[in-house]
Amino acid sequence: MLARGGQFRAGTKHNIIPAEARLSPNLRTQDARVRDRVLGAVRRIVEGECRTAGCPTLPEVTVRPGYPNTVNDTVLDGENSAVHRELFGPPTVLDFGPAMGSEDFSLLAPAGVPYDFWYVTSTPPAVWDAAPDAPSHGRSRG
Repeated sequence: MLARGGQFRAGTKHNIIPAEARLSPNLRTQDARVRDRVLGAVRRIVEGECRTAGCPTLPEVTVRPGYPNTVNDTVLDGENSAVHRELFGPPTVLDFGPAMGSEDFSLLAPAGVPYDFWYVTSTPPAVWDAAPDAPSHGRSRG
């Protein structure tokens, strides 16, 4: 599960108490049951905070549909990995496991057509990891 702050908006002036606030977090899960539990927890926390603060009404919680998980075809993934190992050498093909991207790729693939979503990098892991300004989400796992 990955949760990011996303967006928070409240008020129009620094000295006026706003009548409403909007919180738009970004939640990503790899399992529908986990997603349901996380959404339930978010709802409980937000409602609890409103009750504690004495809000006159409970918050409106709206959940927008997200993208379905992108799940590679295992046969096609194995074939692509084998070709890349042959062309570029085994050390260059890394399996990072499931990723928590928010790609719309899975919406574009027609039903029944196998697909293989993968990443390509051109920087050796040691060089990337040694870079002082490299973002932590880009650290190699190799």
